Amino acid sequence: MRKDENIQWRLSLPAGGQSGISIWGDKLFLTINMPADTEPRALLEKQYEQAKAEYQRSRQQTIARLNNEHVEHFQHLLDEIETAKDAREQFSLERSTQKLRQLNRWEKLKHPVYQAVTTREKNARTFLFSQEPRLQEYYRRQESTYKKLNTSLRGKDVLLYCVNRYSGELLWQRKVAGVTPAMYNYTFSDATSPSPVTDGNYVWVVNASGGIAAFNMDGNEKWRKTWTPSAKRPFNKQYDTIAYKDWIFNVAPPLAGDQRRNHEWNYLHAINKYTGDTAWVSEDALTHYNTPMIGKVASGKSVLAIGRGGPHSVPERPNGVSLIGLDGEDAGKSIWQWQPPEDGKKQWGGTDIQTIDEKRVVWTSGSAGQGFDMYQINPNTGMSEAVHSLNTADVWSFNLDTTRYELAKDVELKKMDRQPYTQVVVNDKLYYMVRYQPFIAFHDLKSGKNIHLEIPTEVHRTGDTADKNIWKTQQTTDMLNTSGQRHNTENRALGDGTQKAFLGTPIVVNQYIYFTNAHGLTYVIDTSVPFGPNAFVSLNDIGEKNQTASLNAMAYASGMLYHRSIKELIAIATK
Repeated sequence: MRKDENIQWRLSLPAGGQSGISIWGDKLFLTINMPADTEPRALLEKQYEQAKAEYQRSRQQTIARLNNEHVEHFQHLLDEIETAKDAREQFSLERSTQKLRQLNRWEKLKHPVYQAVTTREKNARTFLFSQEPRLQEYYRRQESTYKKLNTSLRGKDVLLYCVNRYSGELLWQRKVAGVTPAMYNYTFSDATSPSPVTDGNYVWVVNASGGIAAFNMDGNEKWRKTWTPSAKRPFNKQYDTIAYKDWIFNVAPPLAGDQRRNHEWNYLHAINKYTGDTAWVSEDALTHYNTPMIGKVASGKSVLAIGRGGPHSVPERPNGVSLIGLDGEDAGKSIWQWQPPEDGKKQWGGTDIQTIDEKRVVWTSGSAGQGFDMYQINPNTGMSEAVHSLNTADVWSFNLDTTRYELAKDVELKKMDRQPYTQVVVNDKLYYMVRYQPFIAFHDLKSGKNIHLEIPTEVHRTGDTADKNIWKTQQTTDMLNTSGQRHNTENRALGDGTQKAFLGTPIVVNQYIYFTNAHGLTYVIDTSVPFGPNAFVSLNDIGEKNQTASLNAMAYASGMLYHRSIKELIAIATK
């Protein structure tokens, strides 16, 4: 991309989005957040720096005058601040010496020794304002511009884009209204996360903020409806849209008046594609972190595997996976329900996407602090048939001195920082990226063998010399869209490329797996060769270093890859 190789076209996007890209014939579909008329980040930063400098200049002048006048009360206030700071430092030192657990940010803010500093600083500021009235206005201006600079945008509506996949021309766009505002470009999903689905006659869109709509291929609306997403839990609606027969599926609380289901839980809703009416609601619940996966059992019947449990006190319990019928009288009914044994481990549950094929359902159990196990469940019986530990692996690490890979066998992965996610199964082998460290992992579902391969964190592109991979260095991104706006001001969004985020699901094209990261890099793995350095085929980008952000899955059709960043949609030739 930075070298402009194999790029067929680019379409600038007025706002970010996270949905996958659906393709039919000469059309492709995706969703974006509603464009917003907010000020560019650079202008907000300039406004804040000017206001801050004005306040600091006036404040120092006021302090100098009070010192020259030997105002005893002001000096007393300063002494109180220093005393409170000393107490806070002593408190922190004692906790560190005693090896007590560290306070998190919110506990610190609430603790008396921390509040004492804030209170005394506020008292001193109030006294300064009483001595110089203009100073209070300067302070208000500083705080106002700071708030604008650090406020993330929220919205409840999304835009469906229909694009000519051969030319990149925007053919039409339609708004899909929602109910509950969601943060734009949140690292764990936003309103645009579910992908549009199409059958060549219609396209259906689920807005995770609480909207569903159907359009024909020319953009004429067939039906639309709204629904209220579950509240009092993290937004994190990381499920995706699935179509089967006459239904599309959504994850939502029970229908109003439902006396059989828990209204604090989420369920799978089968919605008639042509009317928008709810055909049935699953017997079993699933966590809205979870992505349902469709498959078949030995009888040939189609089923959906759904998952429960996860962090942040999601209510759907117990942790584990259920198989939901899709055919005949089984539609919506629970065929079996499975849960991992009570082993004292914190269960991540439905945050890790389960996979299903005719041989097995694969489920990850464990936590980043205590390690992970990979379970294989018989899809016909719901019984565990194998469990393998992910906590020991052969690790290929890149040596910067020798500029070569080195292999260390049977490495114990202490604390298991390399939490598995973004997984895919190819030929009885499970591949996944890991969090917090730049590695792609391999797990043999038959033998239990684990291999981890270090990957570059960036690449240096030049026009006249060979590309040079960048290793072991954390990277960041500016999260700016094409208008220079930053609609997500969370530090986590800036990330390091392997940060805790919900990345797009990898895709498989022939023998190649395409893994994407939060900075728009794509790592290509060849599954036809033994997993290791030789399996790492290439590292590709879709935008400038430190200026690109992406959380969606790619799409492939007829020799073309389609990818998107927060700034643009891109068509890339593979031949």
